[in-house]
Amino acid sequence: MNQAKLFFEAGADGGGEALYRNPDGTFFTSGSSGGMLDEEEDPIISWQVDYPDFQNYWDDFVRKNGDFWLFLFPLFIHPEAIPVIKKAIDSLEDEKKELQKDGINTWRFAMEKGLKPF
Repeated sequence: MNQAKLFFEAGADGGGEALYRNPDGTFFTSGSSGGMLDEEEDPIISWQVDYPDFQNYWDDFVRKNGDFWLFLFPLFIHPEAIPVIKKAIDSLEDEKKELQKDGINTWRFAMEKGLKPF
């Protein structure tokens, strides 16, 4: 049976998002956030979005998270995603690279060590 396979996952306290690749090569996310406080102040929000390819997903991921994506923790990165993520890091302005060096180092470590799904 052909099933979707984990391709990318990142998160932080209070939320995260996983990206899966379907057998036909398309992708979909499954994510949630909230619930750190109480339901009234911080409601739990979940979503699922389809993407034709990883580049479209990544562009949306960076747009939604702004520079904060560097502070998310990468839980799994498929080897095919690494060039796109490296390009995003390399294209940061030098000032941002200096300010966010800890986050950048976390992403580089994850890409070099090839974190596996658990």
